[in-house]
Amino acid sequence: MTDQRDTFIRGEGITLRALREEDLTGNWYGWFNDPDVTWFENKGFYPNTPAKQEAFFHAQLTDDSQVTFAVDANGVHIGNATLKEIDWIHRTAELGLVIGEKDQWDKGHGTEVSWLVTKYAFLTLNLNKINARIFAENERSLKAALRIGYRVEGEQAEQYYRHGKFHNVVLVGMTASQWRVLFGADDQLKFKDSRQFKEE
Repeated sequence: MTDQRDTFIRGEGITLRALREEDLTGNWYGWFNDPDVTWFENKGFYPNTPAKQEAFFHAQLTDDSQVTFAVDANGVHIGNATLKEIDWIHRTAELGLVIGEKDQWDKGHGTEVSWLVTKYAFLTLNLNKINARIFAENERSLKAALRIGYRVEGEQAEQYYRHGKFHNVVLVGMTASQWRVLFGADDQLKFKDSRQFKEE
């Protein structure tokens, strides 16, 4: 159950908070052993263990090159979102996201989380450019990124090896100025109020 004091960013159906030690006893580490979850991830090559997950948990607490959020839905930890490889000089970062609880797929959580974390990156951390790497075959994630304003900037041929073959990776990005054209500079703007910009 989510302690409301932990909530850092509140969405419509989800909340974002810091990871907690108690998350280590849940399903978190097992997500990265599930081939369905890691199908379009650059993960799942080696067995994940509670010990490895604990090491990551403690490392991210003091790593100023990343900000990692637990994603909760109805008080349940369903995934994580990360701004990683933050460059405080060039003011860039890479967005990463996993929804590990499969019963929470196809509910729009990924789109909302990506929008909330991107807003946080620009309007709270004052970053200037957010990038993401998406498997070319991952049409769902690419569509979600484009809906909230990311633009395709290129494609890397045969960048990742998964499932017995090499895969192309689509590079998408958004700048702070592009965000402000779409959504303005109000850090209180809600996801539901932003949909007019990208709703199909």
